[in-house]
Formats: sequence, structure tokens, C-alpha cells
Amino acid sequence: MKKTTLKTIAIALVMTLMLAMTACGGNKDAALEEYFQTDEMQEIIQDAKDSVEGTGMSIELLEKATP
Repeated sequence: MKKTTLKTIAIALVMTLMLAMTACGGNKDAALEEYFQTDEMQEIIQDAKDSVEGTGMSIELLEKATP
């Protein structure tokens, strides 16, 4: 139960960060791309992916398709 709760919190954190960055003004796409390439964000993403490993769930980040 505790692991499931921690995994859910980790996933919610990643989703919240993504939503927060999407809501920022300016050149959103470039800012998001740069933000997600930082070492800190890559570590958070990898931790989130590792937290659900072996549970039957997976986390995948996809690039936005250009219109």
C-alpha cells in the first residue's frame, strides 16, 4: 500500500510539473523542451519511470506533434 501511494505521488508530481510548465507564457514549446532536457528533470522523470517498473504500468513521454 505504501509503495503504491508513493508511486502515485511521484506520477502526480511529474504530471503537475508538466502542467505548470505548459501554463507558463512565452515560447512554451522551446521553454518546455529546454526544461525537460535539464539534468534535474531527467532525473525526476527517470525516478518516476523506475517507481512503476515491475507493476505493469509504464510512463512514456511523447513529443508534441507539430500542426
